[in-house]
Amino acid sequence: MRSERRQYVYSKLMCWSRSTGIRIGDRYSLPYDKPTWRRARTRIHRAITARGYSEHRHSFTQEFDNDALDAAILRISQVRFLADKDPRIHSTVRAIAQHLGEVCS
Repeated sequence: MRSERRQYVYSKLMCWSRSTGIRIGDRYSLPYDKPTWRRARTRIHRAITARGYSEHRHSFTQEFDNDALDAAILRISQVRFLADKDPRIHSTVRAIAQHLGEVCS
């Protein structure tokens, strides 16, 4: 996978979910640039929902602006990126089971 730079959705998701710095800063009253960090987290969320979801595949994808699927993105529900009942979560599970499940059978 070493080629041109790519914007992997899973990597972005992990950056979004690892807002540990915000939680630690808040919990222990540590100084940090709260507005900047929160804006960054919001920008990541917006980017994933805008560019990491394929209307064609009805699924979150491997990388931005691409239709390739990636089973790693199933962690999206575990990190509470969207509500469990969000139709994009359900359609992602179905798409991955259908298209990637064929390869494993």
